[in-house]
Amino acid sequence: MTTVDTIAQAIKEKKALEFAYHGFDRVVVPYACGLTPTNEIKMIGGGSNSGVTEKLRFYTAADMAGVAFSDAAYREATEEDKAVFAQLSKIYEQI
Repeated sequence: MTTVDTIAQAIKEKKALEFAYHGFDRVVVPYACGLTPTNEIKMIGGGSNSGVTEKLRFYTAADMAGVAFSDAAYREATEEDKAVFAQLSKIYEQI
């Protein structure tokens, strides 16, 4: 299963993901995955365990390593979160 397949399945099943990203371990609830106008595949997710903030973030799929499902709590996306999905030029999966 590819990283994008795993992200899409997590979105469908409303599961959090754990992965390494730029040298840090993350636990994130994925809300959308798609192609940006610059042809990068990005996941939009919230609730990272980075300790900095729980705001919505973009993660480049190619930079995500060791992607796996997590037992972490699922946090529903807000309407404000969902408005950000419009920044993707093509959506592969969304909540």
